[in-house]
Amino acid sequence: MTEAIADRDGHFDGRAATNALSSLIKPMTSIVVGPGIGLSDGTKELIAWLIEEAVTPERPMLIDADGLNVLAQIGPEKLKRAKGHVVLTPHPGEMSRLLGISTREVNADRISTVKKLAGATGAVALLKGSHSVIAAPTGEVFINSSGNPGMSTPGMGDALSGMTGTFLGHKMDPLHALALGVFLHGDAADRVAMRYGRVGYLVGDLLEELPRAMDTLIY
Repeated sequence: MTEAIADRDGHFDGRAATNALSSLIKPMTSIVVGPGIGLSDGTKELIAWLIEEAVTPERPMLIDADGLNVLAQIGPEKLKRAKGHVVLTPHPGEMSRLLGISTREVNADRISTVKKLAGATGAVALLKGSHSVIAAPTGEVFINSSGNPGMSTPGMGDALSGMTGTFLGHKMDPLHALALGVFLHGDAADRVAMRYGRVGYLVGDLLEELPRAMDTLIY
Protein backbone atom coordinates (compact mmCIF):
# COMPACT_ATOMS: atom_id res chain seq x y z
CA MET A 1 0.00 0.00 0.00
CA THR A 2 2.87 2.40 0.71
CA GLU A 3 6.51 2.77 -0.27
CA ALA A 4 9.06 4.93 1.54
CA ILE A 5 10.93 7.51 -0.57
CA ALA A 6 14.37 8.84 0.37
CA ASP A 7 14.50 12.35 1.83
CA ARG A 8 17.07 15.15 1.71
CA ASP A 9 17.19 18.29 3.88
CA GLY A 10 13.75 17.60 5.30
CA HIS A 11 12.10 17.10 1.89
CA PHE A 12 11.82 13.99 -0.22
CA ASP A 13 14.59 13.52 -2.76
CA GLY A 14 13.10 14.03 -6.22
CA ARG A 15 15.87 12.18 -8.03
CA ALA A 16 15.62 9.19 -5.69
CA ALA A 17 11.85 9.27 -6.02
CA THR A 18 12.00 8.89 -9.79
CA ASN A 19 14.37 5.95 -9.44
CA ALA A 20 11.99 4.23 -7.01
CA LEU A 21 8.82 5.08 -8.92
CA SER A 22 10.10 3.96 -12.31
CA SER A 23 9.66 0.35 -11.22
CA LEU A 24 6.73 0.85 -8.84
CA ILE A 25 4.42 2.39 -11.43
CA LYS A 26 4.89 -0.23 -14.13
CA PRO A 27 1.76 -2.23 -13.19
CA MET A 28 -0.31 0.87 -12.36
CA THR A 29 -3.21 1.97 -14.55
CA SER A 30 -3.48 5.58 -13.28
CA ILE A 31 -1.53 8.16 -11.27
CA VAL A 32 -2.73 10.83 -8.84
CA VAL A 33 -0.11 13.36 -7.74
CA GLY A 34 -0.19 16.56 -5.73
CA PRO A 35 -2.04 16.42 -2.39
CA GLY A 36 0.40 17.05 0.43
CA ILE A 37 3.45 16.79 -1.81
CA GLY A 38 4.97 20.21 -1.06
CA LEU A 39 6.82 22.71 -3.24
CA SER A 40 10.46 21.66 -2.92
CA ASP A 41 12.92 21.40 -5.80
CA GLY A 42 12.52 17.64 -5.49
CA THR A 43 8.82 18.02 -6.16
CA LYS A 44 9.55 20.00 -9.32
CA GLU A 45 11.88 17.26 -10.53
CA LEU A 46 9.26 14.62 -9.78
CA ILE A 47 6.39 16.40 -11.57
CA ALA A 48 8.53 17.05 -14.65
CA TRP A 49 9.59 13.39 -14.72
CA LEU A 50 6.05 12.10 -14.31
CA ILE A 51 4.84 14.25 -17.22
CA GLU A 52 7.58 13.18 -19.59
CA GLU A 53 8.23 9.59 -18.53
CA ALA A 54 5.40 8.11 -16.47
CA VAL A 55 2.26 9.12 -18.38
CA THR A 56 1.37 6.72 -21.20
CA PRO A 57 -1.75 6.02 -23.28
CA GLU A 58 -2.49 3.21 -20.79
CA ARG A 59 -1.61 5.23 -17.66
CA PRO A 60 -3.29 8.66 -17.36
CA MET A 61 -2.39 11.08 -14.59
CA LEU A 62 -4.42 13.49 -12.44
CA ILE A 63 -2.63 16.52 -10.97
CA ASP A 64 -4.12 18.34 -7.97
CA ALA A 65 -3.18 20.64 -5.07
CA ASP A 66 0.57 21.31 -4.72
CA GLY A 67 1.13 19.42 -7.97
CA LEU A 68 -0.75 22.24 -9.71
CA ASN A 69 1.29 24.90 -7.93
CA VAL A 70 4.48 23.19 -9.04
CA LEU A 71 3.12 22.90 -12.58
CA ALA A 72 2.50 26.68 -12.58
CA GLN A 73 6.18 27.18 -11.71
CA ILE A 74 7.70 24.80 -14.26
CA GLY A 75 5.24 25.76 -17.02
CA PRO A 76 1.82 24.23 -17.81
CA GLU A 77 2.82 24.01 -21.47
CA LYS A 78 5.08 21.10 -20.48
CA LEU A 79 1.95 18.94 -20.42
CA LYS A 80 2.08 18.95 -24.21
CA ARG A 81 5.01 16.53 -23.85
CA ALA A 82 2.92 13.92 -22.04
CA LYS A 83 2.41 10.73 -24.03
CA GLY A 84 -1.03 10.07 -22.49
CA HIS A 85 -3.99 11.83 -20.91
CA VAL A 86 -3.63 14.31 -18.07
CA VAL A 87 -6.43 15.66 -15.84
CA LEU A 88 -6.10 18.95 -13.92
CA THR A 89 -8.36 19.85 -10.97
CA PRO A 90 -7.61 23.41 -9.78
CA HIS A 91 -9.66 25.67 -7.54
CA PRO A 92 -9.76 29.36 -8.59
CA GLY A 93 -6.53 30.26 -6.78
CA GLU A 94 -4.60 27.42 -8.42
CA MET A 95 -6.18 28.30 -11.77
CA SER A 96 -5.01 31.90 -11.44
CA ARG A 97 -1.43 30.72 -10.93
CA LEU A 98 -1.60 28.28 -13.84
CA LEU A 99 -2.83 30.95 -16.27
CA GLY A 100 -1.06 33.97 -14.78
CA ILE A 101 -4.27 35.94 -14.22
CA SER A 102 -6.11 37.16 -11.13
CA THR A 103 -8.65 35.09 -9.23
CA ARG A 104 -11.20 37.78 -10.05
CA GLU A 105 -10.57 37.22 -13.76
CA VAL A 106 -10.91 33.47 -13.26
CA ASN A 107 -14.31 33.81 -11.63
CA ALA A 108 -15.54 36.50 -14.02
CA ASP A 109 -15.83 33.94 -16.86
CA ARG A 110 -15.41 30.45 -15.46
CA ILE A 111 -16.29 28.60 -18.66
CA SER A 112 -13.83 30.52 -20.85
CA THR A 113 -11.13 30.18 -18.19
CA VAL A 114 -11.28 26.40 -17.93
CA LYS A 115 -11.52 26.08 -21.72
CA LYS A 116 -8.37 28.20 -21.99
CA LEU A 117 -6.46 25.91 -19.62
CA ALA A 118 -7.61 22.79 -21.47
CA GLY A 119 -6.65 24.27 -24.82
CA ALA A 120 -3.24 25.49 -23.64
CA THR A 121 -2.24 22.19 -22.01
CA GLY A 122 -4.11 19.50 -23.93
CA ALA A 123 -5.46 18.27 -20.58
CA VAL A 124 -9.00 17.69 -19.38
CA ALA A 125 -9.50 20.44 -16.80
CA LEU A 126 -11.82 21.21 -13.90
CA LEU A 127 -12.49 24.56 -12.26
CA LYS A 128 -13.80 23.83 -8.78
CA GLY A 129 -16.47 25.86 -7.02
CA SER A 130 -20.20 26.33 -7.09
CA HIS A 131 -21.34 24.60 -10.30
CA SER A 132 -17.87 23.27 -11.11
CA VAL A 133 -16.94 23.51 -14.79
CA ILE A 134 -15.16 20.77 -16.75
CA ALA A 135 -13.61 21.25 -20.18
CA ALA A 136 -11.83 19.03 -22.69
CA PRO A 137 -9.21 20.27 -25.17
CA THR A 138 -11.69 19.35 -27.92
CA GLY A 139 -14.01 22.11 -26.67
CA GLU A 140 -16.60 20.01 -24.81
CA VAL A 141 -17.84 21.56 -21.56
CA PHE A 142 -19.78 20.07 -18.63
CA ILE A 143 -21.27 22.06 -15.74
CA ASN A 144 -21.87 20.11 -12.55
CA SER A 145 -25.22 20.32 -10.75
CA SER A 146 -24.41 18.59 -7.44
CA GLY A 147 -22.74 19.81 -4.27
CA ASN A 148 -23.26 22.36 -1.49
CA PRO A 149 -21.32 24.94 0.58
CA GLY A 150 -20.51 22.42 3.31
CA MET A 151 -17.88 20.90 1.01
CA SER A 152 -15.49 23.77 1.78
CA THR A 153 -13.59 21.73 4.35
CA PRO A 154 -10.09 20.17 4.34
CA GLY A 155 -9.66 16.94 2.43
CA MET A 156 -12.63 17.30 0.07
CA GLY A 157 -10.39 17.89 -2.93
CA ASP A 158 -8.21 14.92 -2.01
CA ALA A 159 -11.29 12.70 -1.97
CA LEU A 160 -12.29 13.91 -5.43
CA SER A 161 -8.79 13.23 -6.75
CA GLY A 162 -8.86 9.68 -5.41
CA MET A 163 -12.31 9.01 -6.83
CA THR A 164 -11.45 10.34 -10.27
CA GLY A 165 -8.09 8.58 -10.27
CA THR A 166 -9.92 5.32 -9.59
CA PHE A 167 -12.24 5.86 -12.56
CA LEU A 168 -9.23 6.64 -14.74
CA GLY A 169 -7.61 3.41 -13.55
CA HIS A 170 -10.71 1.55 -14.73
CA LYS A 171 -10.03 2.82 -18.26
CA MET A 172 -12.80 5.41 -18.36
CA ASP A 173 -12.43 8.23 -20.84
CA PRO A 174 -10.76 11.10 -18.90
CA LEU A 175 -13.55 13.60 -19.58
CA HIS A 176 -16.23 11.18 -18.42
CA ALA A 177 -14.13 9.96 -15.47
CA LEU A 178 -13.79 13.53 -14.24
CA ALA A 179 -17.46 14.38 -14.83
CA LEU A 180 -18.56 11.24 -12.95
CA GLY A 181 -16.14 11.90 -10.11
CA VAL A 182 -17.28 15.50 -9.68
CA PHE A 183 -20.97 14.60 -9.80
CA LEU A 184 -20.72 11.68 -7.36
CA HIS A 185 -18.54 13.75 -5.04
CA GLY A 186 -21.20 16.44 -4.89
CA ASP A 187 -24.11 14.01 -4.78
CA ALA A 188 -22.65 12.19 -1.77
CA ALA A 189 -22.20 15.57 -0.07
CA ASP A 190 -25.81 16.50 -0.82
CA ARG A 191 -26.95 13.26 0.79
CA VAL A 192 -24.90 14.05 3.89
CA ALA A 193 -26.33 17.58 3.99
CA MET A 194 -29.87 16.22 3.92
CA ARG A 195 -29.13 14.35 7.17
CA TYR A 196 -26.89 16.80 9.04
CA GLY A 197 -27.36 20.19 7.39
CA ARG A 198 -25.09 21.99 4.92
CA VAL A 199 -22.41 23.00 7.43
CA GLY A 200 -20.34 21.10 9.96
CA TYR A 201 -19.76 17.77 8.23
CA LEU A 202 -16.35 16.39 7.28
CA VAL A 203 -14.86 14.55 4.33
CA GLY A 204 -15.21 11.25 6.21
CA ASP A 205 -18.97 11.75 6.29
CA LEU A 206 -18.97 12.18 2.51
CA LEU A 207 -16.91 9.04 1.97
CA GLU A 208 -19.28 7.00 4.12
CA GLU A 209 -22.16 8.15 1.91
CA LEU A 210 -20.34 7.50 -1.37
CA PRO A 211 -21.30 3.79 -1.78
CA ARG A 212 -24.99 4.68 -1.52
CA ALA A 213 -24.59 7.51 -4.02
CA MET A 214 -22.86 5.17 -6.45
CA ASP A 215 -25.45 2.43 -5.95
CA THR A 216 -28.32 4.80 -6.71
CA LEU A 217 -26.62 6.12 -9.83
CA ILE A 218 -25.81 2.68 -11.21
CA TYR A 219 -29.05 0.90 -10.35
